[in-house]
Amino acid sequence: MIVGNAWSLGDHTVEAEEFVLPAVYITATDSQRVQDYLTRCDLDACNFRNTRATIFTGKTLLGVSPAPVVADFSSTGPSGVTQDILKPDIAAPGVKVLAAWIDGTYNAIDGTSMATPHISGVVALIKSIHPRWSPAAIKSAIMTTAITVDNSNHKIQNIQNEPAGPFSTGSGLVNPNAAVDPGLVYEAGPRDYTLFLCALNYTDQMAEVVTGEPNSCSSQKDFPSASSLNYPSVSIGDLKEITTVTVTRRVTNVGAARSVYKVSIQAPKGVRVSISPSRLSFSNVDETKSFNIRLQRTLKTDADSETYVFGSYTWSDGRHKVRSPIVVGHQTQ
Repeated sequence: MIVGNAWSLGDHTVEAEEFVLPAVYITATDSQRVQDYLTRCDLDACNFRNTRATIFTGKTLLGVSPAPVVADFSSTGPSGVTQDILKPDIAAPGVKVLAAWIDGTYNAIDGTSMATPHISGVVALIKSIHPRWSPAAIKSAIMTTAITVDNSNHKIQNIQNEPAGPFSTGSGLVNPNAAVDPGLVYEAGPRDYTLFLCALNYTDQMAEVVTGEPNSCSSQKDFPSASSLNYPSVSIGDLKEITTVTVTRRVTNVGAARSVYKVSIQAPKGVRVSISPSRLSFSNVDETKSFNIRLQRTLKTDADSETYVFGSYTWSDGRHKVRSPIVVGHQTQ
């Protein structure tokens, strides 16, 4: 049996399936060549008796470009819970990863069940070096140091050879070495997440299931929008025309005691982005500074279609680059 990729899968992903009969899996390009040959044979243009194919010994190819490429099965955004938080957060290896198997042997496995252990391992690495860091700080370190380009120095692509945006990669591909020294982290505690739940219109009873505390939301006179959670990315699910939204973020210095960070912005198309202050000066480790991000829609949107535009902002002290994606959406009425 010959199993060929459809053009939607292209030539990037060729599965190493565990077939129970003699079979081979080929790329979309090779699949088209086989089909073209069979079409010619249907027109009596070939002799099957003279048909030959060669199966070569398998080998590992190094330096294949472009790499990485987002798998076709990878989960994608926007979030089904709220579009004011970017999901996914991060990308990690998850295609044909060699791992321990249930019967005590090894197997090559696909899926988030392989990507998740990669991230868990990075979390354990960071925790071993920074045992006092909170889960939010560790998540921030992983997200803000992620890789956004492939080995050909272009934006990471999907299998259709198109740029894979934040809804496919989140902040990018995990970069373990950089994550242990992020420079700045976005810290968030239980109260931050309680206010986030309240912003999602959780009732006291619903919030108590998560927080274990009664009257979590009714006791708050007011709370910020969901997009104001001190997260390492910014997502505004619905930014109307000629509308301005401002969100606040806090960063904590985990690098050199005396350091100065300056911000650079890649604004989403049709959105004006300004950050104030644009310069953060730190005198001590664990010192925290706040800044405001102002987003204004400058181009008209299609009232009948749901659209998203993407950008980013990056704090840098000349050594660290603390990057956060920006996602701005427009929802139909």
